[in-house]
Amino acid sequence: MLKIAVIGWRNFLSVNDAITEHCREVYCRLVEKGWQFIIFVKKGTAEVAQYKGIQIVSIPTIKIKFLETPIYCLFSFFWLITHRSKRDTIVHLHTIGCGIILPLLKFVGYKVVSPHYGPDYVRVKWNFIERAVLKLCERFIVFLSDEVFCIATWVKQYIEQKYNRAVVCTPNGLFLRARTLTKIYLKKFLLEHYKYFLSVGSLTPEKGFLDIVLAFNKLEKNNGWKLLLVVLPEYRNKKYAQKVLNEAKKNKDIVIIENPQQEMLNELFSNAGTFISASSYESAPTYLITAIRYNIPTIATSVEANIVVGKEYPYYYPQGNIFALIYLL
Repeated sequence: MLKIAVIGWRNFLSVNDAITEHCREVYCRLVEKGWQFIIFVKKGTAEVAQYKGIQIVSIPTIKIKFLETPIYCLFSFFWLITHRSKRDTIVHLHTIGCGIILPLLKFVGYKVVSPHYGPDYVRVKWNFIERAVLKLCERFIVFLSDEVFCIATWVKQYIEQKYNRAVVCTPNGLFLRARTLTKIYLKKFLLEHYKYFLSVGSLTPEKGFLDIVLAFNKLEKNNGWKLLLVVLPEYRNKKYAQKVLNEAKKNKDIVIIENPQQEMLNELFSNAGTFISASSYESAPTYLITAIRYNIPTIATSVEANIVVGKEYPYYYPQGNIFALIYLL
């Protein structure tokens, strides 16, 4: 029987973003096949000790930016070596940052598999020291993991060219949901069928919400269209988030929704007129793929990850070029 210990979740049950939903579905399906899972989460994010056969372990940490993840990883490691034998447990490090404990895991003899979601250290939110630590963690993951896999072909090519190590590519799957016919949330937020721009993501600079808001505010006429920003409850840059909110307040046709449930997202995607991805960095643009699956007209930045999945379908524009975005709206 395969036993997997997963380290790297800030939240697992209290967040509804695409990656979390995907992993929940995968873990639950594997549990049905006889696998056993232990998910280490940060204390306060899960109120239950078990979810559909998955064991949830809450790990205490402290709310200090530079110490939160290292302490969480270290305490997860201590719990693991005191509760589970290395002979029958495989450790899955969910993020690059968790690679910081990989030398310890290998020293005591655990088998470790690690995903690589791309060079996360290029994100704007990291400072020089944080980028240096993430680059070190990346090297630990590539050279010390028993197996490395990625979720996009461009990430596979990046790792193999940079480190000369073979990588398995396992793209994330999508949930095949039919378009919903309900208009519950459209009525609630005063939206019209096929007459609003939709963008989904976290309030961080690399998601480009500010570019979208600025472009929408500069439109001479919006012809009755609205802009809907769906904000996920992930890490947010406070200064950047405030800039977005300040600009959004200038226009009554901009609607912001936070922490949506899946039912709400399904209805909003089903009725959107156009989907916009203004990201400066993506590993696998799940919501862009979702929009394409819903057959929604899409506008996306010409970053590599968007081009790979979109091919010729979206209208592409240079990232950060607000005037090009205005032209496409």
